[in-house]
Amino acid sequence: MSSEEQEPTKAIAEKTIEEKASKSIITKIPENMTAMSDIDLIGSMFSIFSPSGDEHAMIAYVTQYLRDAEIEYEIDTAGNIYFANHVKGDKRILLNAHMDTVGSAAPDIIVEHQNNKGTVLRSTNNQVIGGDDKCGVFAVLKTINNKAIDTPLSGLLTVSEETGCNGARHAMEHHSGKFKNVVFNITIDRNGNTDIITQNSDYKLCSDVMETMLNEWGKDFGLKSCNGSISDVSEIVTELNINGINLFAGYYNAHSGSEYVVMEHLFRSLAFIQHILPKLHGHFTAHPEQVEYKPTRAVYNWSYQGAGAY
Repeated sequence: MSSEEQEPTKAIAEKTIEEKASKSIITKIPENMTAMSDIDLIGSMFSIFSPSGDEHAMIAYVTQYLRDAEIEYEIDTAGNIYFANHVKGDKRILLNAHMDTVGSAAPDIIVEHQNNKGTVLRSTNNQVIGGDDKCGVFAVLKTINNKAIDTPLSGLLTVSEETGCNGARHAMEHHSGKFKNVVFNITIDRNGNTDIITQNSDYKLCSDVMETMLNEWGKDFGLKSCNGSISDVSEIVTELNINGINLFAGYYNAHSGSEYVVMEHLFRSLAFIQHILPKLHGHFTAHPEQVEYKPTRAVYNWSYQGAGAY
């Protein structure tokens, strides 16, 4: 068959696969979710079809994990989930991610060990797997449930980020009082494995002093500060008047059927979070005058292509 004939055939095959993809599959929830392997936990989250406005299955999955971890939680009218780790006290660090995804049907997940990448999760049916931002959800849950961490943490998992950060906006407009002791926000919703987003398309997310420290802390991890697009962090820092960042989460080709996640890159994000948590808490404990930060409007141009962090 000629190359000219192969291309239409390939396109028809991909279209057929997409048409056959189901909008509903059954995801088994084990007796104790905290005993699941990391691959099984995140793979199960990817298998849940949770487009913006239809996150109920993902909410049920996450809250069952929190129950099994014996972590108390609350849910607001929109579906956002609020919780905290085992450490009491103020100068808390907020961890944030969103539960909704962009997709048209449920993905069939496969795990591959690729020599040039690592442990890769992707779909076999040309569907969005939702690494944006279930990688972030995974990172928040694993960090909040890590009993070795002695930094006081709060968690916020939101809905409807992909339609314009509506879940985070609802949380900040109606329940910002729940975060009165928070001094810094870490949103985990950036593609790749190198970026610390300190400025979104709408706001400068942290002070120059904080950005300098973050770059210093990131050197050993090969990380750098840079600009991003849109994510929940903007809604959070502008309401709470604190510093914040959007951190890489190890997903690639977001919002497409070719999306994939590299687990080693996601683990790298968790390692960096754990590295900076005590540093952030120590800094703001020693310098309480630097907690308040009023985000200023961003000064660079960015072309809007739909909500989501890139």
